[in-house]
Amino acid sequence: MCPSSSPREAIAVRLYLNALCHKTVTRYRYRRLFLPILLILHFISRRPQTMTRAFQHILCSLLAAMLMIAASASITPASAQDPAAEAQAIDAAQTPGNIMFILDASGSMWGQVGGRTKIEIARESLAKVIESLPAGINVGLTAYGHNREGDCSDVEELVPLGPLDKEGLIAIINSINPKGKTPITHSVQITAQALRHLETPTTILLVSDGKETCEGDPCALVAELRASGINFIVDVIGFDVTDEERAQLECIAEAGGGTYYSANTVDEFLNAAMQSVDRPELSGGRLHLTTLRNGQEIETFVEILDMDGNRLDYDFTTPGLGRTFRLVPGDYQIVVTDKNTVGEPSVTLTLTMEGQDIEKVVDFTAGTIRIPTTRNGEPRECTVKVYALETHEELAYTFSDSPDRVAVVHIPAGTYDVEVTDNRLPGSPVVELPGVTVTAGETVEYPVDFATGNLSVTVTRNGQPISADARIQPVGSPSLIAVEHPSPSEPARFELLAGDYTLVIQDTEAGSHIPLLEQTITIDPQGNHELTVESNLGVLDVSVYRNEMPFEAEVIVYVPGSDGNFLTTATAYDGRAEILLAPGTYKVEVVDYNSEEYPYPSYITEIPIMQGRTSEIGAYF
Repeated sequence: MCPSSSPREAIAVRLYLNALCHKTVTRYRYRRLFLPILLILHFISRRPQTMTRAFQHILCSLLAAMLMIAASASITPASAQDPAAEAQAIDAAQTPGNIMFILDASGSMWGQVGGRTKIEIARESLAKVIESLPAGINVGLTAYGHNREGDCSDVEELVPLGPLDKEGLIAIINSINPKGKTPITHSVQITAQALRHLETPTTILLVSDGKETCEGDPCALVAELRASGINFIVDVIGFDVTDEERAQLECIAEAGGGTYYSANTVDEFLNAAMQSVDRPELSGGRLHLTTLRNGQEIETFVEILDMDGNRLDYDFTTPGLGRTFRLVPGDYQIVVTDKNTVGEPSVTLTLTMEGQDIEKVVDFTAGTIRIPTTRNGEPRECTVKVYALETHEELAYTFSDSPDRVAVVHIPAGTYDVEVTDNRLPGSPVVELPGVTVTAGETVEYPVDFATGNLSVTVTRNGQPISADARIQPVGSPSLIAVEHPSPSEPARFELLAGDYTLVIQDTEAGSHIPLLEQTITIDPQGNHELTVESNLGVLDVSVYRNEMPFEAEVIVYVPGSDGNFLTTATAYDGRAEILLAPGTYKVEVVDYNSEEYPYPSYITEIPIMQGRTSEIGAYF
């Protein structure tokens, strides 16, 4: 195909053909070379006579170069091809603390100790150990026997060694269900090989309830791997094992330069796991934070970041206790935020941990606005909003929901507008506090009292209580503040902020939308106001006849003085309808919509309505 192919070209072809069978050739960035290579091969093989020898050599050289790139890329280890894996490996290599857990998930882990399964105890204990690990540490997890029964190759690196994700790691451990055999040798091989690029030591913590049940000598393998230069030690927890099983597990720990821990109870298992990770390079030093505001201890939110800004841990400080963080050696940014002060001010500390204990105190300086809220002198919960003076931007939103009903706002020094709202009163009245000045380190107090009075409304007709609507509106505005419905059994009751209002009463049984009453009322502080309104309605009684026999028709009442604007309608079933109307003179039309004539026959008249009287109309068709 290529005349006088060079050894380099022949080697390239063989490498690429071998690489096609290698699973890593499917990586996307190298699959893109596959189509160009095929096109060049096709062109050379189909048209050798039409090309000059020089052009053939150019194409063949290009083909060889592409084959060498693709082949070498395809057989490159995955860790070198994957930038994320490479970055993770670099991070792990530069971090002092590394732990790899190897968890036995063979079928025997369903056995019980003290009435609980071994796997349940292992999950719970490892979760506690993981929660105790310091920020900045790298952790990984390998398990065996968790996928298939009777399979000695059932070993899986579930979490590659990398920055500790406590919640994620615990969730994975809790999802493991024992099934298969105990391939300890294979699991150590896989775990240790993944550590070969690390300069700093890694602690491998092997948890097993038995010895190797597949081919291999784990004790000899551990010694061999350590002799090859891989920097690790092996601690082993033998959980409820026999003497024979213990001998092999002790040998693994001795060959691994670590410690063997025997555990036959829940407490012994937890203590063993805790002791394994209690090394200076793993447990790190302690950072104790105390956070203050104007000299008084407060709760704050603390984030532990690496120097690239990645969050490693977080928690809250507690007044009187502070908060202690365990940090492995390294450089950190500590961000402390006062989330209870307007604007959530924060302080960032930069420190280097070298296994020592460090005490830090962070003091936030702010002023305080204190607003006790009452209604008629009694504590009541209200809403408090704080605004910027010039832009009126809302800066704080809080409630006086403490037992003594006092709203407390911590805020930087300055001048602000404050609004206090009683959302449980009709209309949600607001008290404005303009220009509240706050000085750093000082507290200003503005008591706010909502003085209210009570209003009781009863509506009667002919001296008897009836159902009605009672509406409270601002003076001069149709906006609704509150509506209640007095009934024959009880009046309408309102608690209103002291001041002037418009009271509108309407008889709900009336066909008229004209109010019975619309007047201004004054509510006095802590006053009790009772009002009885007599309905002034009269009755329109309509009888309808056809050939002197009652029949069904429609009765339309028009607004007095209007040009055909109807006020209400009613149907005269069985030839009779009664309509309640306010006093006045009305145009009334009775229409026979059941007639076959068109336009429909109608009877039109005008009739006065008087308070407490019945006015009758007889419509004859």
